[in-house]
Amino acid sequence: VVINALAFSKNGGNLLYSPCVNDFNEYAKENNLNITLQLNLFSELNSTATVRDYETSIDSLFQRKSSKYDLIFYDNIYSKRFGSHLINLNDILSKDHIDMYMEGVASQTCFYENKLVGLPLTVDITVLYYNQKYLYEYNKEVPKTWDELIDTGKFILDEEIKKNNTEFIAYNGLFSTFEIGICSLYEFIYSFRNSVESPFPEITSQEAVNALEKIKEIKETIASDLIFSSHEDFTKKKISDGNFLFLKFWHQPEYEKGYSITPLPGNKKGISGTTVGGHNLGISMYSSLDKRSEAITVFKYLTSIEMQRNYIAKNNYFSPIPRLYNEKEVCDIVDCDFFKNIQLIARPTSKTDDYISYAKKFKTYIYEFLYGNTSALDALKKVDNITKVYSVQLNIHDSYIGVILLVVTLIFSFLFLGSLIFLYINKFKSVFKFLPNDFWFLMIFGYILMISVFFVEIGEVTCMKCHIKVLILSFSFTLFLIPILYKLIVCFPEENNVVSKWVNSHKYYILLFFMTLDLILWGLMFITPYTVEKETFNEGKTYQICNMKNLFGRIIICFIYFYKILIFLTIFFLIFIEWNLKILHYDIRFLDIAFYIDSLIILTFIIISLIKFDDYTFYFVIKEILNITFATNNYNLIYGFRIIWGLMKKKHKEKSVDDLVNDLLKIADRQDNNFNINFNNNNNNNNNINVNVNYNNNFNININNNNNDNNNNNNNININNNINNNDSNVSIADLCDDSHANIIAGKPEDNRKASIISIMSQRIINYHYKTSLENISNIEESDITFILKSNIN
Repeated sequence: VVINALAFSKNGGNLLYSPCVNDFNEYAKENNLNITLQLNLFSELNSTATVRDYETSIDSLFQRKSSKYDLIFYDNIYSKRFGSHLINLNDILSKDHIDMYMEGVASQTCFYENKLVGLPLTVDITVLYYNQKYLYEYNKEVPKTWDELIDTGKFILDEEIKKNNTEFIAYNGLFSTFEIGICSLYEFIYSFRNSVESPFPEITSQEAVNALEKIKEIKETIASDLIFSSHEDFTKKKISDGNFLFLKFWHQPEYEKGYSITPLPGNKKGISGTTVGGHNLGISMYSSLDKRSEAITVFKYLTSIEMQRNYIAKNNYFSPIPRLYNEKEVCDIVDCDFFKNIQLIARPTSKTDDYISYAKKFKTYIYEFLYGNTSALDALKKVDNITKVYSVQLNIHDSYIGVILLVVTLIFSFLFLGSLIFLYINKFKSVFKFLPNDFWFLMIFGYILMISVFFVEIGEVTCMKCHIKVLILSFSFTLFLIPILYKLIVCFPEENNVVSKWVNSHKYYILLFFMTLDLILWGLMFITPYTVEKETFNEGKTYQICNMKNLFGRIIICFIYFYKILIFLTIFFLIFIEWNLKILHYDIRFLDIAFYIDSLIILTFIIISLIKFDDYTFYFVIKEILNITFATNNYNLIYGFRIIWGLMKKKHKEKSVDDLVNDLLKIADRQDNNFNINFNNNNNNNNNINVNVNYNNNFNININNNNNDNNNNNNNININNNINNNDSNVSIADLCDDSHANIIAGKPEDNRKASIISIMSQRIINYHYKTSLENISNIEESDITFILKSNIN
């Protein structure tokens, strides 16, 4: 069985991997394993023109799910990139085998989503090379801190310049634009942590600021922009010519000839930092299952402690198994104390899915400080913004925006809720008769829901929050629109309208239908749920947004919008139709104003959604302001104005029954001969007063006043408006007014019906202009309300 391994020749494929492969093949022959390990070296000569580097080639193989290679050697910075294509080693390796690697750097470089996807075969470390010749000559010690390096370097550099040694290098830095640049930056910041056990400093912490300022101090004191920005080839040249004092570079045993090495200095003695390089070994999940057992056998052998001891540690390379540096067999060959003192830090590969892009931005922002005029803190804040996900928080330390919006939302919510008390104050009952009290409650709750969407938009964005936001907005529009739609359908200016009667009798079923529809559509969205994505705005800050990628989910959202807009347009149509209904005179006009303003707000919201804002916080605030404006606009023009109306109404003085009769007689005097009032006044122990108002024999009012011996009055008012002399028919006024006591709306002035050839548009115009339900001799509504509701006690 042939097991194919893939490696990159420039990353140790020939020097380290080949001897290991040969060792296994000898072992397999000796033990009759019937396994042959074949090493496939990737180089520039055998790569195709479309493949830019080794990692891109691996990625291409994985995307094609190629089974060509079983074992993959890959740079440890790509564990996250390739992790989903490698098998979980926790499932195939023993605990002891894994634990000996977990003592070292493997815990930082070998995991993907809590799965162990590789083990380090080689580890590259950076060290400080120093030229002992110059330290001896000037009687200086090896520096343990960066300040000591500056002092020693400056002294010797000045002395060498006096000798006209202008090519002398005190320290190279290696802060170039290549990958080594982020290694140098990351390990330098790590060397400024407070103790050996401390984690990597927060990127915007004072420790990180101090680290950057120290880098710049070193550059300006003993180096230059040109030296610090030079690439690795410059360092190799200086190692070759020996004209240097200190050089930071990768640890290579062959470079130690003539020079000495020590761990990189730190801010304090005993604290250092070294970036981890090197390659991991993983098993491709696309390798043939028929060879899986053999591939695992090879993997265990190559990552065994014996292989690390013989080919890594004894050859003076850094081994990822720390316990080897406690073995006498190894320490007799290499300086175990040196390797024990190496303090490793992995590059920030787990910060983002695209490490290469992150590393490029990291270097760019830091170099704006190092080689430019940006402050250290500003540069670090830009770095922090690369991966930090911002959100509007209820935290005054971040911003007052969240707290201010919270206070505004709560104020309006309590204001809306508290105003419901006016429904139960007698003085205001007549102005709120447009809707039943329970519908007013539902409408106010809809307004509160509308502004409460703030609570799911604040803080971290999650998939569930995205869905809950849709449900809240959908319910809020339903609770706000359906009561209005119900009222306008009931008041449609068509006598004996079957639809109006049915709607009037089934209003709760209608509301339940639309809310159920909202729930069903909302539930369907979970078939293809929202995804939370990151979006970076021009100020460099990253925020999370809800995104519905799937077509089915988008169709559901569009349908929700469509049917809400359809309800909205239907209400506009009914407002036009019922414009001249005097029973809804003020209601219709305030509704019209409210809905026109709503249209402008919705249009504004659509426009800002299409604009690419530089500042997300500003965009968030604008959205919330529009949301609050929408709710308060409808509250003020549909509910709130009635409170003012009620406060402005004059309080009527109570009248006796005799006064009531006189008022009705005055009404009769203003009517034509077809309007008659007849009443009988029988005075006995139980006084009865019966008043019958007949309008073309269709309108009857009966008032009964019964006085008993206990001087208690029992007054009853019965009003019947029967069109066509049929008691089973109900007029528009009966349907529109919950009190069923409206005589303002008499017979329509114009009952003409459209002819067969009349087009529907003409009929609509006729409704709008012709259907003006006249009152009786222009009696004010307050008069009738006063006569029929307020004055009999």
